[in-house]
Amino acid sequence: MRVHAVVLAAGTGRRYGRAAPKQLADLGGRTVLERAIDAVAVAGPATIVVVTSATTRPTVEQLDLGVRGRQIRIVDGGETRQASARRGLMSIEADPDDIILIHDAARPLVGERQVRGVIDAVSSGASDGAAPMLPLPDTIAFVDGPRIVEVPSRLGLRRLQTPQAFRAGVILGAHAAAEAAGETDASDDIGLVLRHVPGVRIVGVPGDEANLKITTPVDHLVASALFVAADAGHHQPARKRRAQPA
Repeated sequence: MRVHAVVLAAGTGRRYGRAAPKQLADLGGRTVLERAIDAVAVAGPATIVVVTSATTRPTVEQLDLGVRGRQIRIVDGGETRQASARRGLMSIEADPDDIILIHDAARPLVGERQVRGVIDAVSSGASDGAAPMLPLPDTIAFVDGPRIVEVPSRLGLRRLQTPQAFRAGVILGAHAAAEAAGETDASDDIGLVLRHVPGVRIVGVPGDEANLKITTPVDHLVASALFVAADAGHHQPARKRRAQPA
């Protein structure tokens, strides 16, 4: 069983509101995309596929994407996130029992615990797919235009993060079934799998608030602050233990 990774970086970042897309923004001297690739590389994937757009591909090809001697493959994305994910998946030569990670490049601060957690949940046989998840801090409402029509209980609701891990046969089959059914704009692969693979078992593993998704300039500022804090903690010299009295 091998692990493969697809890093989705084809978004135009309309909500980011800047000339360059968020995945090419600087984060501690490297791009957000490079940081995201470094994060998933801790799992030692046999294949890393970066899905980008035709507009940003020339810039991406100039980045330092090499990870531990692995050749990283770059493919062009599609018009939607679902199309981009499918193109990335189709470029991988995977056995049905291999594990494929799908990760948003806009989440550059995901920790090793989340990456290994979703892989372990699938490789152990406990599930066909897994995602980091967190409780909802805010009240959620169903609306009809400006009118609030229902406020569901938060008890059974969770926020899903990436990377999401799947058996290769499950995620490839789900995308093929979705395409055959005419579904083209799924915003999340867990939902796609649940709709198109009967009897599938998907589980959640503990997520992390630091694994935020950079969507707006404010998110970028928060991510930069978190990165600086984490980097400072990583390089902080160990404190000398105070001698105990005899």
